[in-house]
Amino acid sequence: MTLLHPDLAARLTRWREALASGALTAAGIWIMSLGGWVYHPTGAFVAGVGVCWAIVALRRLRFARAVSRPGSAPGVISLDEGQVSYFGPVYGGALAIAEIVELRIARRDGLVEWRLRGRDGSLVRIPATALGAERLFDVFWALPGIDILTLTRALDAPPRDGLTPPLWRRPGVDRPAPLVSPGEGLVRLADRRDGGRGGHHDLS
Repeated sequence: MTLLHPDLAARLTRWREALASGALTAAGIWIMSLGGWVYHPTGAFVAGVGVCWAIVALRRLRFARAVSRPGSAPGVISLDEGQVSYFGPVYGGALAIAEIVELRIARRDGLVEWRLRGRDGSLVRIPATALGAERLFDVFWALPGIDILTLTRALDAPPRDGLTPPLWRRPGVDRPAPLVSPGEGLVRLADRRDGGRGGHHDLS
């Protein structure tokens, strides 16, 4: 039995990395206060690591959108072996990070979602309030030439309706392949993973 209210427990879980980085920074400052040739530079180093960690943690936290109540997130995001996947109650999809060529944000039926476009024209839609949305920070951080601040600004002020212009496009890709249906895109992804044997893993 937990002594914490579920809402409070959920908030602490979301902020745990930021809180830990703050504690590390405070520890570094305390070590610096001890003075001396050893403690001062050691404390400065620890505090510096804490500050850098805090910056990353806060940026990652901005990707984790709050949901109306615990357990109400529309689906789950998974990150495994260089592939990002979304499993939702209505639709889903998977795309290798190396195959992502374009990022956009859209609002559809009142729901804000990420639009990840694949090299072959496949499209993966991921609600911004899905469970594990903070993992998208790590996915997008690995993309060449990405501007995380551009993404966070667009996420904080999404369009009222429709689609944003491309927030990022892979260098060397002037025009992505035409969009294909979600099912067809997943068949292509499954074929690549199965070595062209025609496996079908429809998540839609």
